[in-house]
Amino acid sequence: MNPHQRRAKFALDQLLRLGLSQKEVAGRLNVHFTAMSHINALEKEPDFYVSKRMVDGLEQMVQDRRRECLAALLAHLPVTVLETCNDAGIVVDETLRREIQRTFLSALAGKLAPDSPMVPLPAGVAGAVAALGDDMYLIKLDSFPSAGDPEGGVQHTRLLIHELEHLIQRLRSSLPTTAPYQSKSAF
Repeated sequence: MNPHQRRAKFALDQLLRLGLSQKEVAGRLNVHFTAMSHINALEKEPDFYVSKRMVDGLEQMVQDRRRECLAALLAHLPVTVLETCNDAGIVVDETLRREIQRTFLSALAGKLAPDSPMVPLPAGVAGAVAALGDDMYLIKLDSFPSAGDPEGGVQHTRLLIHELEHLIQRLRSSLPTTAPYQSKSAF
């Protein structure tokens, strides 16, 4: 197989793994469905011509389908905003809380699919802490230092520590109040 054929075969295999049929792929590319059968059988039919347009279309479709699947997955993640650090006068109502939640989902999407668009924290919100389920916590800050900016890195670390302190206070307040543990050593 030549490089175009390999790329086309790889992209089609990816799309089939992502839940599309050959007929659906062909329909989205506006080509006859037998073209997908030929690509799928390139090891046996190495003479089948695959255009650059076809390869580009298949690869773009893989990216689009990954984003669709990721969006469907993220929609079911239980992200709960726990704490926020805001400018004076900003009230975190349900609308703002949902907007902050979207920034966390956007950040997760950005880690899983780097070409995903990032959603910044809303204006006036400097940082936030969220829970993902019952045992995972996320922190989002409104800024990130640029490379080669040591003072910005120090400030960013201070903001991160501040948000961690909020999380630690919250976790401590949820612990049961019992006597401290004392080891009963056999010695």
